[in-house]
Amino acid sequence: MSLDYFAERRWLYSAIIAALAVTALAFAFWPTQPIANKRDPHRALYVEAEYAISGVKVQIDTDGEKDDDYIIYTGMRAPLRNHPLFETSLKRNNELVKGKRLRLRFGKKKYDAKGRMLVYVFVDSTFVNETLIKEGLAYVRLTDENHRFKKRLLAAQEEARLYRRGLWKSHKSSRESQYIADRKYGNFHRPQCEECDKIKPERKVVFKSTGKAFKEGLAPCAKCNP
Repeated sequence: MSLDYFAERRWLYSAIIAALAVTALAFAFWPTQPIANKRDPHRALYVEAEYAISGVKVQIDTDGEKDDDYIIYTGMRAPLRNHPLFETSLKRNNELVKGKRLRLRFGKKKYDAKGRMLVYVFVDSTFVNETLIKEGLAYVRLTDENHRFKKRLLAAQEEARLYRRGLWKSHKSSRESQYIADRKYGNFHRPQCEECDKIKPERKVVFKSTGKAFKEGLAPCAKCNP
């Protein structure tokens, strides 16, 4: 073969190597996408927490693209503002996540009606949802679409109930003849609660006691407080 042939091949190989090097550098320095664009639930998703807004809501860093982007913990319900232990659950949530890198996991339902991410949160080996429930600072609230980690969350709640932590310290179950639950939203109510009229028959479940509802992973209605 002629020297021109080898020279031509050497040029081709050099061009390929250079192209691969440029591609590798591009991936290495490619900017992180904001959370709004990260829609693949099967990939590991990490975000930076700025601060907690409540016991279930966290403001996250979106590289300045949005001022109101936050995530909501799924599988649980923490006290609402002006309810007992709201400030305690908020403070504890901040201790767990403020300024830290969060690893997010998802259930079957990944976003609520407003497009907010419904998540299970981990900081290193700490399962944040589980920790807040175990410390009695949140109730388990399971729906038909979010049963992931069900056993862990229910076990955490049983421990909190047993040792009467947080919400369970002064908890006294009401004495209704029955309680009406809505599996879609994971809540249960007193029979006279206005929310009962909104429950479709196919979603309605009746319990004889609050204890049974808690064991099924249903949270008490924040309005009628059964």
